[in-house]
Amino acid sequence: MKKLLLSVIILSLFGLPAFAQVEVDWEATGGVFFDFENDTSTWNTFPDYALQEFYIDANPDASGINPSDSVGVFLTADGSTWEGCHALNTRWMPIDFDTYPIIKVKVWAPDAGMIFMVKVENFDDNSISPIELQGTTTVGSDWEEMEYDFSAAAGNGVDYGRIVLFPDFTGSSVDEWFFDDVMLDGVPPVSAVDSEHKQASTFLMATNYPNPFNPQTTIEYTLPKQADVTLTIYDAIGNQISVLVNENQNAGNYTVPFNGSNVASGIYFYRLEAGHDVFTQKMVLMK
Repeated sequence: MKKLLLSVIILSLFGLPAFAQVEVDWEATGGVFFDFENDTSTWNTFPDYALQEFYIDANPDASGINPSDSVGVFLTADGSTWEGCHALNTRWMPIDFDTYPIIKVKVWAPDAGMIFMVKVENFDDNSISPIELQGTTTVGSDWEEMEYDFSAAAGNGVDYGRIVLFPDFTGSSVDEWFFDDVMLDGVPPVSAVDSEHKQASTFLMATNYPNPFNPQTTIEYTLPKQADVTLTIYDAIGNQISVLVNENQNAGNYTVPFNGSNVASGIYFYRLEAGHDVFTQKMVLMK
């Protein structure tokens, strides 16, 4: 099973604000991009209208096709020509539209006959062949699952890693929209065994400090139980740089130094494996 990859990049250098960028493998989530039962991402709304807002709130009706307790809410503005939102700094690994061309999203619209648009973009440059598809709601004040066929995105060489939602493309009034379970259709669900491993691995955590670093950083991790442990460093293209730990360890907290004096500046990954659980993290060496 592919694993969820969290990466923290500090941009306070050069006067830019710091932010956390999250890179997520959609296969590791069973094709789910956003499920607000678990996702607490900060979202950006645009254009910038005073009445426009995104937040996470209680499900208006958990008795139907969407039993989630929490859902995303988009409050539209009055008189705008179009409105949209996306999760800030959430980079999805390139989406395989060749195999799974359908994006589904559960929508609770204020009324039937309203436009809900989904757009896919390249994360680094949203001007590279973005594709947007419009759908029209069939019910009002109730959940429905809408489908968008992105077959046109297959095989065109663009790495689509951002999903943008336009809950009120026409912007005709002030309305409250709910949406949830944005997902890629057809991806095999996470198995029961994988689910157990994912739950266990939530307690397998690691961090390194400082990050960025020059030339040394300290990797700190916690083992929830005794396990055979390996801690390996890789470069950005997957070449193994160093094995820092390869032994059986008891439950507890550990710190391991890594010195990058003999490698070039750039992005590196450390991969912590403990039994069936895996945790991967990005770090940046800046000389």
